[in-house]
Amino acid sequence: MLFIRPPQPVAAFTREHTGEDAAIYLRVNRGGYTVGDWFVAYWIGDTATFSVAAHEGWHQYVARHLKGRLPPFLEEGMACLFEEVRWEQELPRWDLSKNGPRLESLRAAVNGDCMYPLAQLVRMHAGQVVGKTSSRIEAFYAQSWAFARFLYDGEGGRYRPALRRMFADAARGALFDDSFQQMSHGPLWDPSTARPMIEHYLGTSLPSIEQGYASYVRRLLAESSSGD
Repeated sequence: MLFIRPPQPVAAFTREHTGEDAAIYLRVNRGGYTVGDWFVAYWIGDTATFSVAAHEGWHQYVARHLKGRLPPFLEEGMACLFEEVRWEQELPRWDLSKNGPRLESLRAAVNGDCMYPLAQLVRMHAGQVVGKTSSRIEAFYAQSWAFARFLYDGEGGRYRPALRRMFADAARGALFDDSFQQMSHGPLWDPSTARPMIEHYLGTSLPSIEQGYASYVRRLLAESSSGD
């Protein structure tokens, strides 16, 4: 479901429907958030609201169809891939290769030396950054977006089959979990499962992945600068 309300009704709805987590969601005062199978969005104009709806719609899809829990930063990154929405014959279309706002936030994070190390990023979720400064919030989403793009088309699509396997296993409830505690398969999520899960599916160590990811980020920024 999609709920679009002015600010005060959103706050009232949040208090009524999110229980003990209301304090966290009330800190989201722009854009939107997803809880389980529904999401809430503020009206922030046509273009921006469509972008939020696409982002939150991905979370809604994940909640409805995946039995396993992906690392939250990767789920956020995938959601960001869908934010570039255009309309053709009254139907929405998505360009996964473009996202100007996230690209500029990534550039700001690099230039401001506020990038999260990958070993930290893979353990993070959106609730950990909601109260941070704007630059740290934007860095989290921009880096998550860049990592999702890296898995999707980086290094000539080298990791795309691994990404597909990860989603297929998540849909079946069979995600790799080296802790053998099944924490990645239910509603709870254990941050310690993120690194071994990423390394398992990509078939290499996180430092090696970070080297490729950092190179991909530099290429994204260089290509966008050369096109200005």
